[in-house]
Amino acid sequence: MNYDINDFNEEGILTPGTFLSLVTFYISRFLFFGPISLIGGFRGFSGGRLDLSYLTDVSPFAMASSIPAVLIIYTMISRKPNSHPFIKKLWSWGKPLLIGSLIAQIVILGLEVYTAKAATPVHMTFGFLNFFFLIYLTTSNRPKDVFDMFPGQKKGSVQQE
Repeated sequence: MNYDINDFNEEGILTPGTFLSLVTFYISRFLFFGPISLIGGFRGFSGGRLDLSYLTDVSPFAMASSIPAVLIIYTMISRKPNSHPFIKKLWSWGKPLLIGSLIAQIVILGLEVYTAKAATPVHMTFGFLNFFFLIYLTTSNRPKDVFDMFPGQKKGSVQQE
């Protein structure tokens, strides 16, 4: 697949781009909602009381399913030619980790719907987004090409226009 020159950084490495970054943040949402709700509880937003209801509203399994995506976000930020070998290995496993997280979230959502015996519009929306992003990750060339390239090593079958 051909990419534009703007899709590469100054080192000639394909960048994740906006959409893949948004997908990664979406998958990691269960771990980011908690800190965001705590920030909302600081003084000035809710009278100084911390809202900890998030910890009881979200399943620990859902939070655990977001851990790989948070690790990928960390590697997006910290990947450099002299990165630790663990970061390089984690980056090379980025696509399977994101796909695994999405599959786990689909299973968790299915179990929630099954135990509630009803699908709400929220369940259906998240289900649609999960399947859409799963199809994107499995069929698009961009995630494969992005996770095949790491600063300091040029490999993969990426071409510039």
